Amino acid sequence: MVKKAEEVDSLIKSFAEELKKEIPVQKIYLFGSYATGNPEPGSDIDLIVVSSFFAKGRHISHMQYLFRKASKISTLIEPIPATPSEVKNPDKRVFIGQIIKTAKSYNFALK
Repeated sequence: MVKKAEEVDSLIKSFAEELKKEIPVQKIYLFGSYATGNPEPGSDIDLIVVSSFFAKGRHISHMQYLFRKASKISTLIEPIPATPSEVKNPDKRVFIGQIIKTAKSYNFALK
């Protein structure tokens, strides 16, 4: 079933609150079908989570951490970790730079 925009926003906010219990969250970006307004049944909620926490350690460990946290909120959430530096300098990770151009950003995570 396709989620309404308000439901997606609420899930993202809940996810951000769950993360902020343990790590700093600078920003969250929504990309993919929900960001473009074209979700289909079974679409996941694609997110980039920006945190200085991800500057150290292994990328796979960060992915596992985010998926554990996301599963507490919704199995539809598909998070990708990114550092503030990767977002500022998209040449480091071209994939991130391309996504951010069209993504919807959530600043409530800063509060």
